[in-house]
Order: sequence, then C-alpha cells, then structure tokens
Amino acid sequence: MWHFLHNSQRFKEEVSLWVSNGWITADQADLLATQYQLNAPAPWYRRTSFILQAVALLLAAMGFLLLIAMNWESLPIAVRTLVGIAPLFATYFVAVWQYQKDNESAAELAMFFGCLLFGANIALQAQIYHISAYFPDGVLWWILGSLPVVFFFRSNFLVVVLQGLFFIWLLMQWQYAQFSFWGVILLGAFGVFLYRNPNPFHLVSFFTTGFVFMLNLLIVSQQAVGRGWHTVEVAMLLLPAVYGILFYAALQLIRKQYDESLLLRFQNFLNTGFLFMLYWLTFGFFTQEVLAELVSYPLPFLLPVLYLLGLGIGLWQRSQMNFYFWFNAVLTGIWLSAAYTNKDMAAGYTVLFNLLLLGILVHKIYSGIQQQNKSLFMWGVGYMVVLALSRYISLIGGDFFLTGVLFILCGLGILALNRFWNKKFD
Repeated sequence: MWHFLHNSQRFKEEVSLWVSNGWITADQADLLATQYQLNAPAPWYRRTSFILQAVALLLAAMGFLLLIAMNWESLPIAVRTLVGIAPLFATYFVAVWQYQKDNESAAELAMFFGCLLFGANIALQAQIYHISAYFPDGVLWWILGSLPVVFFFRSNFLVVVLQGLFFIWLLMQWQYAQFSFWGVILLGAFGVFLYRNPNPFHLVSFFTTGFVFMLNLLIVSQQAVGRGWHTVEVAMLLLPAVYGILFYAALQLIRKQYDESLLLRFQNFLNTGFLFMLYWLTFGFFTQEVLAELVSYPLPFLLPVLYLLGLGIGLWQRSQMNFYFWFNAVLTGIWLSAAYTNKDMAAGYTVLFNLLLLGILVHKIYSGIQQQNKSLFMWGVGYMVVLALSRYISLIGGDFFLTGVLFILCGLGILALNRFWNKKFD
C-alpha cells in the first residue's frame, strides 16, 4: 500500500503539518520527501490541465470536421485540400512559436493536436484524390510521422496513443495475413522510449502490443512454411506462456528504471496467469484434449526460439530472478515438450501438473511461515481449498471412498496449519 504515497500531494501537506506541529524535524521531512518522491514533478496522467486541454482540442477538431462535412460535396477540390492542410501547418507554426517562447507544454500540446491532424490528412487527402493503396499503410505512416514528436518532447501521453494505433495496425496486418519489418522497427522504437522514459502505462501498453506483434509473427511464419490456420490456433495455446517467460525475464533488464512495487505487481500478474494455466492443466479432460491437438501438428519453430531467448535472459540475470520465474519456466518447458510426445501420455502429464500445483501451493504456505507473512500463508491455503473443492466436484460419481479420505485429510491438514500459525505467531 505504501506505493500509493508516491507523488502524493496530500501526503506532502500532511508531512508539512507534522513539521509545523513539531512531531518530526525538517530533516526527517526531507527524508520522507526523498523516499516517496514528494517533490518530483507529477506524472503525465496527473497533469489534468494538459489532458483537459488535449481533450478540448480533440472535441473542437471533431466539431470543425462535422461542420465541413455538411457542405463537403459543394466545395471545390482545392478548398477541400486546404481544409485539411491549412490547420495542420497552422498547428505546426503554433508549436514552433510556443517552443521558441520556452513554453514547452503548449508546444507539446500543439504538436499532439498536429499529430491528430496529420492522421486525419492521410485519410482525407487519399479520399479527395481517390488514392488507392494498401489500407493499413495509412495507419503506419501516421505512426511514423508522429514518432519524432514523441522522442523530441518525450511525450508519454502521445506514445500511449501511438501504441494504440500500433495495436490497430498489427490487427490489420493480421486480418490481411501480412507482416512488415516496419513492425520490428516500431516495436524497437517503443522499447527504446520505454527504457529512456519509464512509465507504468507505457509498460502495460508495450506488453500488450508486444504480444500482438508476436502473434502476427507467428501467423505469418506458419503461412510462410505452408501450414494452415489450424496450426496457428493450436500454437496460440502455448504462445501466452512462452511470451510470459520472455517478458518476465526482460523485466529484469529494466528493473532499475522502475519502482520495485510496480515490477512486483507486474510479476504477480504474470504469476497469476501461469497459475491459472496450471490449474486448468490439472483436469484430465482438458489436458487430454489440448495434448491431442498439440501432437497432431508440428510445433512452430518460433515458440522454442522465444522460450530459449527468455530462458537465456533469465540465466544472464539469474541473480535477479526469483523462485517463481524458474517454476514458470519449468512449467512452460514441460508444456512445450508435451507437443513432441503423443496423446496417450495425457494421464501422466495430468498427474505431473497436479503435483506441480500442489508443490507451488505448499511453497506458498512454507514461505508464509518462514517470512511470518500471513497474507502469503493464507494465499496458499486459499488456493488449496479451491483446488480441493474443484476436485470434489470433478470426482463426484467416481471413487467415493478415496475422495472422502482425501477430503478428510485435506480438512485436517488445514486445521493443523491454522493451529500451527496461531500457536507460533499469534
């Protein structure tokens, strides 16, 4: 919860009150300000004035375009062209003028509006002159034309918008079954910006667009070797796990750029995803069905390559990697290896996945006891109860004696754990 105090103006006022009341010294207040970055400039998403101005300009532009659209057919071509180009160059002029006056915020705002007009002009001029082209290229040139603004002003607001456009462009490429190396360049550009300008919103959007990029690459690589769409659908069962390992490892390369609590939340998100996958793999019918699909088609070479890349980064940064990364890496490795076996081994894999899930839950409980962290302890116990209840439902109609014994032992075990905790720590 302490990360919520970072950049908090309310907490800054409270610390000032403590100093005025004599509860803490000025030196202690400075230490608190340094620890929680109370004097740091507010992040872009808290710059409400900037955001409101950007939204106001966007709405005004939409209204202006609607008024023009009412009389569009009656306007000559030259006027139609000027309707798009004139506001664009006027905006650029305002941006340069404000920048020369050292009003960087206004210049950034003007260039943001200019980037919106630039994209509108791509579509507008193409429509006026009936330019026929590959449709996704319009979005691509919109992004490329706006990227210099992002790097010049280090605009976190605009880069999130451009990543949204990049996401749309990738989906278009997917729709047309196309792949462009511009995607590699754009993803690299966003990655460089992310490294130089750490931002949690940008990190989340980069994680999303990175996954869609890998999916697009997977589709095209499968088609390049003459494999059908069904092989892609099967590979999608493994891609989230492989990509999760790669991104988990890559996070360690930028660990110093971000607050530890943010990385911890991101890692917990990935861990939860792996745990959810493992939970479903403990059901025999699910593992059997998926394994039958995997072994029926050749595994795309891209998946082992991405997995080995993530594993290599993990070994390189092994001092930073925790137990859960290695557990998830082993899980993903087993799941990848299953694609090279046969469907008759589904029962064995189901037992193995059940043992792995029990192992991770026991580790959670053990870690909670070792660290005297009851939330971690209860996390492990709670998920074990969920696993037990789901097994109870799935085993109804089966071996009642074995099921009954297992649940009695599970209940006694939970009572024993609770008694142990209360006796030792409470």
